[in-house]
Amino acid sequence: MMKAIITLIAIFLTLFLIFVIGLRLLAYYKMNKLKGATLNEFKNEKKLILYFYSENCGACKVMAPIIDSIKEVKVRKIDVFTKEGAKLVQEIGIMGTPTTVLLEKGKIINAFIGVKKKEDILNMFSKQG
Repeated sequence: MMKAIITLIAIFLTLFLIFVIGLRLLAYYKMNKLKGATLNEFKNEKKLILYFYSENCGACKVMAPIIDSIKEVKVRKIDVFTKEGAKLVQEIGIMGTPTTVLLEKGKIINAFIGVKKKEDILNMFSKQG
């Protein structure tokens, strides 16, 4: 009996892990697919960072001071649970927080989920010209 329970737990954990990895891969795929898309409402911004966060997200709390330290590029912080945030999340297809979207004249040049260093974020702009 105990062996059967352990086998069931192992199967459940394996399936759960596959599900979580699948969600992560889907989120990264969607972020890569965003490159080159245009968000017309931001086309007047030369360079802009859209930072999507949630108040209860642990990684967002790590990323917040990094985002706050960026003075070289205009940053717009968007809480995903506000009306505006929910609309943009749906429009762009964001699947997790923190998500950072880099735009030049409304065109998405890069997007990523998770935490990155300030220098790495700013270098994503300079590579684009």
